[in-house]
Amino acid sequence: MKRHSIIRLAAVIILLMTLTACRNDGPENHDIVLQNIVELTDSSQGRTTFHYYPQGARAPLVLTCNGEVIDTTQIHLGESLMLAYKSAEGDGAASTVGSGTSGRITPVSYGRITNLTLLQTEAQGLDGWDADPVYVDAIWRAGSRVNMRLRLTYSGQPRRFGLIIDKSTLADPVPTAYLYNKRDNNDANFERRYYVACDLAPLFARAHVTALRIIVNDARTHATSYTIPRP
Repeated sequence: MKRHSIIRLAAVIILLMTLTACRNDGPENHDIVLQNIVELTDSSQGRTTFHYYPQGARAPLVLTCNGEVIDTTQIHLGESLMLAYKSAEGDGAASTVGSGTSGRITPVSYGRITNLTLLQTEAQGLDGWDADPVYVDAIWRAGSRVNMRLRLTYSGQPRRFGLIIDKSTLADPVPTAYLYNKRDNNDANFERRYYVACDLAPLFARAHVTALRIIVNDARTHATSYTIPRP
């Protein structure tokens, strides 16, 4: 009987485009505004819901607001985005909503980030994964996702970029994936910050998997390993 892989089979590299600018529809204000990577979980019946995972949290904070405030033709349900928001209860609650408790919020602006699909390939498909180093500002688990805050050398053209598992490690309790980053040219350029999220749920659905090891060619330390535990 043919077994269907729960991870998308691919040896190609996803194209990474520059971050879309944030949208801001409201007037300028001076309330305390928080900014976090969140997951869009619902946008219907006049309400929008986001899930936010503080670093190390097993359960999400649930942030809700009135109105269907996200353009779901650009950011789809289940995807991550960068959201700037304040407490709907006023400035006195702004420091707790979104940082330590669930609650009602008022969105201020939002922007698209790069949402990756976890890929897998044979070892030869990983050739060149470390062609362009990256500066890692942060890598952390958010529910079944891994979020990354990176600085990459800017390119006006799409680049080959992806989080790719070495297929030979899939039977291991801790499979190994590589952050593939390669521009089409080596021209010097300035650095730009990128925010990336990748859903690891298909991998963590495998009963034997306890974590994912991610190898990154960090510009400061060269090959660096990060372990993302199963939620």
